[in-house]
Amino acid sequence: MVQSVITLAARGVLLVWRTTPLPTLMRDSGLPSAEVALEEAKARFALRLQTVDKHHPLAQRTKVSLAQRGRGAGQKKLSTKIHRLGSLLPAIPRPKLRMPHFSPGCRTDPTLRAIKSIVAEQFKEWWRSLSPEDVTVFSDRSEQYKDGQRGVGYGFAIY
Repeated sequence: MVQSVITLAARGVLLVWRTTPLPTLMRDSGLPSAEVALEEAKARFALRLQTVDKHHPLAQRTKVSLAQRGRGAGQKKLSTKIHRLGSLLPAIPRPKLRMPHFSPGCRTDPTLRAIKSIVAEQFKEWWRSLSPEDVTVFSDRSEQYKDGQRGVGYGFAIY
């Protein structure tokens, strides 16, 4: 079913005849076959299962229990898709969620509640004092040039 949809999309993109061989069609369109696409999606989800926090509901569902009775007693029982995908990749250490870290003084107002027009004028003076060799990077893309002169902008400088 999935392969027929991918094939139909590839034929629509390339505008080829129905008699075009499927391997040629897939190669020329750059689309993976359905089997390859589904295997890649399965591997991505298996990686996601390995990297979620240990308290995540999916992480808790990947734990595999041992069969108690029957033919495979004492062996791992991979009964659900989550179990099978969780065991597809080797186990890796799970990331730990940590509280955000803020450096001292990062939450203080750098302008010390100064008037915006005064701070803007001080910034303009500081910016004009930079040499032409200094590179100024504007994080908000507000750099302006007028008649070959540096204009007004807000951002930070890298020197």
